[in-house]
Amino acid sequence: MNMMMKSLVIVLLLASFLLQDSEQLSIHRGAKRRLSSAYYGRKDRRSSRPALSFTKDMSEDLLVKSVGSTIELRCSVIGNGDPTVYWLLNGSHVVQSKSELSVEMAEVDVKAPFEQTVIVASKLVIDCASPEDRGVYTCVGETEEERITKSTVLYIGEGSLEVENAEECKQNAVGVPARITLWTDDVMQQEGTDLVLKCRAAGVPAPKMRWFDTEESVIKAGSHHDIRVLKNGDLLIENLNFYRHMGIYTCEVENALGSDKVEIFVYPTALS
Repeated sequence: MNMMMKSLVIVLLLASFLLQDSEQLSIHRGAKRRLSSAYYGRKDRRSSRPALSFTKDMSEDLLVKSVGSTIELRCSVIGNGDPTVYWLLNGSHVVQSKSELSVEMAEVDVKAPFEQTVIVASKLVIDCASPEDRGVYTCVGETEEERITKSTVLYIGEGSLEVENAEECKQNAVGVPARITLWTDDVMQQEGTDLVLKCRAAGVPAPKMRWFDTEESVIKAGSHHDIRVLKNGDLLIENLNFYRHMGIYTCEVENALGSDKVEIFVYPTALS
């Protein structure tokens, strides 16, 4: 390879790296902008904390679907106080996985810090939809201090042929693909505090979970002195630090039928 060709290759490689860095920086800035807007622009008048509210990533108020289809309902909330998200069907709790029932802080005594703004998201997937699945699906966002709800009415056809198709779909199903049902989306939290990133999954057979750090390295037992995976699948980051912990963490789940992953942007803020 002559010198001119080598120079051209080097220039192309540098351009590729710069493009990747630019894309990552754009992701960081976008997430930080969303979180900063929530914290500084939407505070509850009764306190200095941001009020809990729904984001724009929500399902429609009315959905009409055919029998046998796969339906995905999505919901996310933004606020303070370590919010969680869950679903109700006609007023009854929809349990998607055993880990959903576990207490997030069961292994660690982590109190939601005063300086924190977080987006928590959830999705509910209905496979082989049948008339039995129709009803009012309510997304609940909740903290110790506040509870908000938003409902979606789901209507599914009930003709005899459609019912047969739904039954055939369920009989042919050999399991459920791995899916993440609850996760922390983005979070901005004060340095020096402990942070728990949510990631709960469902699937048959039970999915395997892996976490990746900001350098895209797998987080294993003992691999990080200040980061570890909890029994319920969540990730604990201790003594949050801007230089060590700022960036994107990835939660990935997989079973024999499929995989799913989410990326979580963490932005530690300076001590006030």
